[in-house]
Amino acid sequence: MPLMNTKDYTTVDKIYCYENTDILKNKLGLKNKLGLKNKEELEKAERYITKLRQMDLEKIPIDGNFDLRHLKKIHKKLFHDIYYFAGESREVEISKKGSQFCYIRFLESQGNEILNKIASEDYYKNLTKEEFIEKIAILTGDLIHLHPFREGNGRTIREFIRELCLLAGYEIDYSKSLTSERLDAEILAYNCNYKKLISLLDIEIEKI
Repeated sequence: MPLMNTKDYTTVDKIYCYENTDILKNKLGLKNKLGLKNKEELEKAERYITKLRQMDLEKIPIDGNFDLRHLKKIHKKLFHDIYYFAGESREVEISKKGSQFCYIRFLESQGNEILNKIASEDYYKNLTKEEFIEKIAILTGDLIHLHPFREGNGRTIREFIRELCLLAGYEIDYSKSLTSERLDAEILAYNCNYKKLISLLDIEIEKI
């Protein structure tokens, strides 16, 4: 079944959520038994704080090799103020509207397989823009399917891609496309249909 355009996971679990709620355990103390008002407050605070951390990363990107460790370091930077699990692989199976992400027993092996290719291909340097964009589209789809974290995968993946673009001599400006358009394109890429994402990347990415 196709991945749907929704933030909410179908998984409510005892590891990451407060008891009898779908609110993720957090460092901000935002919880209640019903999980309504405080869930909204948590999401609002999360957006605000991660924007600040994103600004930090734009000034000083993560020093890494674009491997799984690098991806985890980005997640930790973005979310360490909010979640105890920042920078750690998830320990539960998750899905969205019937679309299953990578099973936890394969997270490390599949993550390494996906990301180790980047170094083996010289970080996509010296490619034409068309070739580079195709690589980025496929990588994005693979990382969405991997979904290594309990929350914050999209923002982490986009920052990872932004840093990879810089290393390869490109800049990516996500504001050049509508959020809804990009999300739709990412959903298609999850299902190995890269055409729409490639079209958006052609607009978003420029040679430095």
